[in-house]
Amino acid sequence: MAADSRLFLECQRVFDANQWKCQRVPEREVLEAAFEAHHGRIGLILQCHSELSAVTVVSEGLITLPGAAWRAGLCELVARANLQLTLGNFEFEWETMRPFFRISNVFENGRPQAAVVSGMTHTAITEMDRFIAMVGELAKCPEEKLGTFDAGRLLRREDLLPPVDGNPRAPRPLYE
Repeated sequence: MAADSRLFLECQRVFDANQWKCQRVPEREVLEAAFEAHHGRIGLILQCHSELSAVTVVSEGLITLPGAAWRAGLCELVARANLQLTLGNFEFEWETMRPFFRISNVFENGRPQAAVVSGMTHTAITEMDRFIAMVGELAKCPEEKLGTFDAGRLLRREDLLPPVDGNPRAPRPLYE
């Protein structure tokens, strides 16, 4: 096995400095971790692409939808949520309907800045935490009402974010 790249070693240092528990995928420059967020558990993978001097962080929402009938709603949520993003993007695996958030960055000379790697990790966790709350709301929609599910209203809801002042606004129904 080849020696670890400077890029990977720096990413490991960032995780160690933040005291983020992780495990390495054997023989790959990949770290796996899991985080407890406001709305649930978030899986996370950091992968180094040393030949490109790039790092990718992918978070996974550990949530499932009741069945394939909810796929169109998830597609709409992914598309609408991506329009609101400045960095990164949401994706989902078609067969399992598992949502993901991916953010990547290319570093000059293979030297990542700790603040950027930390920021990418925080962004991946925060965005997925917000998104799994929305997927949870979609999952609650009865199958016969999926045609009237309002994804746009869902994305505007502020009560799905962790409360700042302890008093979130009450939600309105997302389907009629």
